[in-house]
Amino acid sequence: MGKVTMSFEQGRKELLVRMSARSRKQPIKKVIPFRNDDVPNYLRELDKFEEKSRQANHVVS
Repeated sequence: MGKVTMSFEQGRKELLVRMSARSRKQPIKKVIPFRNDDVPNYLRELDKFEEKSRQANHVVS
């Protein structure tokens, strides 16, 4: 039988269910804010650059 793959979210939910089954308390959700937003900014700028590059036509002879 092959390896069963699941998305990150599905795996996270499955892990929470398994861990909650062993615990007698309700899980606590915490959000950890990140001050370093370099990666999202980089990806946003990369998308803009790629979109601009698709609009330009260069003829090389």
